[in-house]
Amino acid sequence: MRICDVKSAEEFVTLSAHWGTLFSADLHAHFRPVPEEISQFLATELPASPAATSAPVVAAASEESAPAAEEDAAQDELKRLRAAAAAGQPKAQHYLAALYSTGTGGVELNWPAAIELYHKAADQGLSISQNNLGFLYATGQGVQADPLQAYMWFQLAFRGGYQEAGPNLDVLAQHLTAAQRQQAEEMAWERLRRAATAQ
Repeated sequence: MRICDVKSAEEFVTLSAHWGTLFSADLHAHFRPVPEEISQFLATELPASPAATSAPVVAAASEESAPAAEEDAAQDELKRLRAAAAAGQPKAQHYLAALYSTGTGGVELNWPAAIELYHKAADQGLSISQNNLGFLYATGQGVQADPLQAYMWFQLAFRGGYQEAGPNLDVLAQHLTAAQRQQAEEMAWERLRRAATAQ
């Protein structure tokens, strides 16, 4: 059976291994924030407390101590990022999820933690996290591949202004039936309705 012959979600899931191979290079997601990107986010949107910023900074006495100082700074940023994510800050949840999904930035690869954080950020309307969830459900990374969930999350991301989700929708749409696309769009509208009611 060719992938374009898929007629149901159940049939689709059996092809998840092939699906990831076919689309991982064609779909766009934001999984690897550079340290500078996280540092900028923390500095502009989550500034450190006055006590932390007013504490004296001890200059490195030698070149050997510079890496230790950088490691301390990185650990401090990770601690602040985790605290903000735990407090419900969606961008912090997204960045921490990106670290967990790649095993970078001082954390080990942890798909369950990444998926949970992406869902928390996406449920708050963060379109980049919605797009990443679409990618994960499309390729079966960290979750069981699910074409309807993937299409739904790409729809929500695109409606939320994340332009890269548009090409993702186009790629995915070529391999779904009209009925599947309609069902996924209805799922997206239902999520939007629930979100509006909750506000």
